[in-house]
Amino acid sequence: MNKKNRKFYTIIALLLLIIGFLLFKNNRSTGSEYMPDMGHSKAYETYTKGPLTFWFNKEKFSLSSLLPVANTIPTEGLPSNELYSKEPSVIYSYRYTQHFSNNDQEKARAGSSIFNPYKPEAEILKRGEAVYTKQCAVCHGKGGNGDGPLIVREDGSEGAYTAVPPAFSDRLPTLKDGEMFHSITYGKGMMGSYASHVKADDRWKLICYIKELAGLNKVQQTVDTTKK
Repeated sequence: MNKKNRKFYTIIALLLLIIGFLLFKNNRSTGSEYMPDMGHSKAYETYTKGPLTFWFNKEKFSLSSLLPVANTIPTEGLPSNELYSKEPSVIYSYRYTQHFSNNDQEKARAGSSIFNPYKPEAEILKRGEAVYTKQCAVCHGKGGNGDGPLIVREDGSEGAYTAVPPAFSDRLPTLKDGEMFHSITYGKGMMGSYASHVKADDRWKLICYIKELAGLNKVQQTVDTTKK
């Protein structure tokens, strides 16, 4: 075999080798990598199974990072000094579940011990409306009449939920602001907890807005004027 033929057959062999490699290559393989540790981080996702081991309530846990210590206050976890000076009881609402349990007795206690630090002013109502539209209107309806799209469809037929919420104008006059806060935090009946969806500050603004829908803010303003 002369050099010319040897070169030809060598090229053919290499081409067949490359074609065979491409045909039988694992589709999930990323192929060879140079310094793969630079391309694939060894970091762990927060609170997933990891190298740290600790014991809690006689159970062994392996997490990538330790949980916050008990009673840790998150960022923006307390009211501003200005808000606190207006209504000191508001501080309990920021760590509500640590001070009030989920039962009717505690709900009544909240009604008599924590109070809304906000008045139904334009800016407060605007924020309350935004929260209501996003979180509440789907069931309670745009006007608070219990006719949201999950309850009553646009064609008038029944929606996904048959438990119709009472109209705000019927229900809210019997409740104090602290009791409303309790229901938003823990949930009530078919309504689940909104503590993880609506922060404490916005819950108070939301209460101002739903009272506006129920026509209670005008009543309260009249009472306040009479007292003066």
